[in-house]
Amino acid sequence: MKKLLTLLASIGLVSTASTAIIACNNTTQDVITDLNKISNKDLKTLVGKDQTPSLESIVQAINWYNDNISLTVDEVEFSGEPTTSKATIKAKDDAKIFKGKVNVTYNYSVGNAFSISIFEDAINNVGFGASLRPNSYNSGFLMSSNLQNRLVVKDSLKKFVVELAKKASSYVAFTADQIMDMIDINYRDGQNKSIIETDKETKIEKLYITVKDGHQNDIKNYISYGVAKINLKEQIDLKTAATQKDLGKITFINMDYEEDQKSKIIVEFMNKNSNITVDNASQFSISNYNLKGGFATINNGFNGSYTNEVTVKFIADIQNNENIQNWDLSIMSNSPNSEEWTDWSFFDAMKLKKDPNSSALNDDELTTLINYIMSLEDSEPYSMYWIQFNEGKKYFLDTQGSGEEQGKVKFSDFKNDFLSIFDVTVNTNDVPSENEGPFDATGSITIEVKKGQENKYLDKGYILSGKLKTWYSV
Repeated sequence: MKKLLTLLASIGLVSTASTAIIACNNTTQDVITDLNKISNKDLKTLVGKDQTPSLESIVQAINWYNDNISLTVDEVEFSGEPTTSKATIKAKDDAKIFKGKVNVTYNYSVGNAFSISIFEDAINNVGFGASLRPNSYNSGFLMSSNLQNRLVVKDSLKKFVVELAKKASSYVAFTADQIMDMIDINYRDGQNKSIIETDKETKIEKLYITVKDGHQNDIKNYISYGVAKINLKEQIDLKTAATQKDLGKITFINMDYEEDQKSKIIVEFMNKNSNITVDNASQFSISNYNLKGGFATINNGFNGSYTNEVTVKFIADIQNNENIQNWDLSIMSNSPNSEEWTDWSFFDAMKLKKDPNSSALNDDELTTLINYIMSLEDSEPYSMYWIQFNEGKKYFLDTQGSGEEQGKVKFSDFKNDFLSIFDVTVNTNDVPSENEGPFDATGSITIEVKKGQENKYLDKGYILSGKLKTWYSV
């Protein structure tokens, strides 16, 4: 048990002071704050392994229970010795933004700690909480379909906890019902003001969650405590947003895999409905479809930007020509993020000397970009896509593979043709959320096949389609 608790503390399930202080210390204070003017001096439950609470745990709790306070252990120290029920904190002589001292009270227990701030960390996609999420969609927000209805919001929170409980089970066992029964939820507006229960008009944009008195021991072998502060964002009704439900003719060339077929439908759906925007098309999935019947049911993923599902229709143009290969950049774009492939955390962004210009990628930048997206090396993000592309066939470029597998398009020709084939968009301020892209990325490059250029290499046996968003660092 001791070894397990050490692990939990190191990764954040037992909320540590260092992570909490970093999380709270997000604002810059320009004025000196008198500690004695802190409004909430009752810190409720504190849990630890020592006989009395640490300075770090008290500072963490002060930040929890007092909005707009960013106290750190660098600014304060104990005045006298803490007890199991009270302590005096004073500003250090060299403190820059605090002065004076404050007496705080609490109920301290020695035991295994379970901080409900883990739910805040999960929603914000930080620390150990990030590892409990099934995806990274809308990091920083709990998504809900109706922010004016607290029952809907509460149900959204419960669904989120259900998913977290699944992954947390190897560390600590709890259920969503258990958590929902043991917490108090304060519903707040965008200004962080409490919303009365009879108010059905004001949108709920924040949740302030604490543990109910008498429920600290609800989770077996743990003492629950702490605060979770959660921001909300409203989902969009997919049925309403999808104004074009007839996708027309969709051409499926040599697409035998269901996932490829589904990805093609989703790409066409988003192309027809340009008002539907998400960071990554992988937010959408298809629960039911039939190519011959010409229909598909599209829905959004866990904590996605859209709610409800929509059924679209189309005419499937199924072409099986062993002499034609389809390089679909949209399928390729999702490959590092897809469960069928692998994880972006294993890969680095392409290295550039400076931020590129969308309209004028220079010679070195073009070479680096092409080599990055075409590489067959295991250490590069799209190698798995090219392995599938090549199954029983050929690669695309003559620098890919050898012998019978070698691609037919010359690297030099492709490089010369690149800017006439693709629309290139550079976003120098685009930093990926966790698992949306590599950790070292400082910007993104999106390439999309221009209309009329799909058959540029048809004589070589290739057609081009879709768009690819990839990442670079400088």
